[in-house]
Amino acid sequence: MATLEKRGEPGLYRIVQMQRCIWAQMEGGRLRLHGSHSSSPENLAQIVEIYEREGGRRPVEKAREQRTQAKADRAKK
Repeated sequence: MATLEKRGEPGLYRIVQMQRCIWAQMEGGRLRLHGSHSSSPENLAQIVEIYEREGGRRPVEKAREQRTQAKADRAKK
């Protein structure tokens, strides 16, 4: 991860040995790295689709809303 920070280039990186996907984006003039699991080619394809759809910006607010909704749905059951 330190190597990616030193490069200072936003992008979507997959770390194969760790089954991790690193989402790198510029925030406040510095590179921010956000990791997530990419355990299968299908999962990686979903992450790439989101990355391209959102123009390289992590959809943080959308994810929070979805988690809140999922918790509410589970509570109803």
